[in-house]
Amino acid sequence: MTPFLKKLNAVKEVDHVVSGHALIRSYPGCKKQALHTDYFSMLPHARVRGVSMPYSCLVALESGSYVYLNDSKMILPKGSAVVFRGDVVHSGAEYSADNIRYHLYIDVRDKHVASEGTHVHWV
Repeated sequence: MTPFLKKLNAVKEVDHVVSGHALIRSYPGCKKQALHTDYFSMLPHARVRGVSMPYSCLVALESGSYVYLNDSKMILPKGSAVVFRGDVVHSGAEYSADNIRYHLYIDVRDKHVASEGTHVHWV
């Protein structure tokens, strides 16, 4: 993960900061998450004017990883990563076997912080 984080740090904007990190484990038989955005203060697909956009990142640590982006299921091969805007509606997938992914937040310093909460769209 260190080479990935170093590369991410090298390409991110100056006002971005990699903040929260989490290992997410899904157990066999778990269901799909509710649709949500990772940044509570943002409305889905809102226009951004004069401020940087926060991002979320998901890294597949095992084969058989998935994520739903705007309700479309995306396959994540082992070792791949997807980086998406903080206002993208997404959800974790259902799993029939154990699966572990690495999730991190790329906040905008002093503007958008994922720790302020998650906006959940119940379905």
